[in-house]
Amino acid sequence: MDKLADEIFTGLQLLDKFDASQVTTLVEQSLKVISKEASEDTVFASPALQKVDAIQLKQVYSSLVGLLLHAYKLNADVMELESTLEFIDKEKVKLLTKRYTEYAPKIRNILSTTTFNFPHIVDTKWRLDYLVKSDTLERVNAPIYFIKLKTITNEGKVNFVEFTCTMEQLEDLLVKIEDAEASLERVREKLL
Repeated sequence: MDKLADEIFTGLQLLDKFDASQVTTLVEQSLKVISKEASEDTVFASPALQKVDAIQLKQVYSSLVGLLLHAYKLNADVMELESTLEFIDKEKVKLLTKRYTEYAPKIRNILSTTTFNFPHIVDTKWRLDYLVKSDTLERVNAPIYFIKLKTITNEGKVNFVEFTCTMEQLEDLLVKIEDAEASLERVREKLL
């Protein structure tokens, strides 16, 4: 698996202070939270975890959730997970990987439908009109652009975004788009 943050490893090392039943409960509750079957409150209210120091529990819980989400995102197999967790007791890792495998289809499905992507622009239509007067002004005498953007979401839903703007506003929009494109290009070059 890719390199994880040091904070995740620090939190996971605390699993050695937990007994097998506490690890089982923590893994089970963490997976239920990730799969949206339970809320985080159930993790901290669990009777098996009441004797654990609250700060350590929160640290281990957040590290475990971070590890699991990263593993699911990368579609990591059990061997990759085991090699990443080689510093933890083998029995505890076995408990974790067993539940990881059982929850994999459900959580991967949730992750595949949960996105922060904006809709993609797939088509543009525009029209230039000349505005002679408006209902509030007797004489305007200015060009006005009617812009219609066709967008599509990751789910395939088509939407339309329509707006009007003046020549100056359209030029400003174009400059902002070009700035964004240049910024993305700089980031891409740094990553390569």
